[in-house]
Amino acid sequence: MARITLNGLCRDETTWRPQELACLSFLAELTQRGQTSDEDLHRRAVPDPLLEKFQVALETGASCDGGSLIPKLMHVTWKEWAIPSKYSKMVAGCVRLHSHWDFMFWNDAQNEKLVQVHFPEFHKAYESLSGIKKADVARLVMLYVHGGVYVDMDVECRYPLDGILCAAQTVAAGAVLGEENDIHAVLLENRDAGSLVSNAVMISQRRHPFFLKAIHEIFEAPWCGSDPVQCSGPRLIERLTSEYRDSGDSHPRVAELQSNGTHSKLLRLPFEFFSPNIAMWNSATMQKACRSSGAHLDTSRGGVRETRKSQICRMLDRALRNPDALQTNLSYLVHHWQCSWCRNDPDLEQTRSIREVLFELGNASLHSTARTPYWGAGLLQTASDSV
Repeated sequence: MARITLNGLCRDETTWRPQELACLSFLAELTQRGQTSDEDLHRRAVPDPLLEKFQVALETGASCDGGSLIPKLMHVTWKEWAIPSKYSKMVAGCVRLHSHWDFMFWNDAQNEKLVQVHFPEFHKAYESLSGIKKADVARLVMLYVHGGVYVDMDVECRYPLDGILCAAQTVAAGAVLGEENDIHAVLLENRDAGSLVSNAVMISQRRHPFFLKAIHEIFEAPWCGSDPVQCSGPRLIERLTSEYRDSGDSHPRVAELQSNGTHSKLLRLPFEFFSPNIAMWNSATMQKACRSSGAHLDTSRGGVRETRKSQICRMLDRALRNPDALQTNLSYLVHHWQCSWCRNDPDLEQTRSIREVLFELGNASLHSTARTPYWGAGLLQTASDSV
């Protein structure tokens, strides 16, 4: 496995362990390339012990020969069996790269049945939700009921995720979430001092309490409004992530999980892992935010330093010149930010049957292991049977 150096683990100490020195070296390299600055180093200096342990486990190739508590099962969902042609290569690529995994493809009808069977008390409210809110809920239920890895259809798989699953198991993390690109967090969400969790990629063991909490929050909290980002998507998941991690071992069901040998911790990964690219279709909004951001220098501490927003605007400039500029050897997945629910894209009208996409992969790639992928030709109903 290639050496991994994880941006975001350095601590403000005078004595450094080997992995921290590697981290500093990586950040220094980014600084020289103009991809970060002293201010960014300071922002990333807040220690996250769980992330640090994960980095070491990933770097050293942690093994889970006894089997991972997070199933090697990938979930993808779309409205129907016919998927947009522009996604077909991404879907096929993820299947090919994880030929030893199981896969479950879900459509809207199966998603509704999943909720009806496992959360009948919320089924009526689920029926009244918008399409994107239903998709947000369904992915949470998929992971709570079955566990595994959920990916949006516009996610490109670059490296197999086995190493991430094993490293997560090594540090007792039963759930793994990735952050959105920092450019989005700062320029679109005005989070100058922080980041935002994405729900485009989520990883979990079965019945992790975080996902149960999220499902109940969506249906039991006071009316949130019509904005899915706020009510069922990233902003909600961001808030619940902070609450869950702050609660520690006092969170309901944590003791139960620990007694059963199940991992209750929630790991949060920097954007480099799953979201190194930006939403190019929304670049004008981000550029406007950079132009209207005011002063780009901070003189409040007696010196002259770049503001966080200025650094982010330089990152945006690089991403606009080269969409892959922020990808690193940590970019296992790449979310391409289609946002099919928030904008019109004529390309989505051209569709292909999921059966056709899988047929082109060839029987050898689909049936070369003991496991039979749930997406295999003639087995598409398996996901429904497994509800």
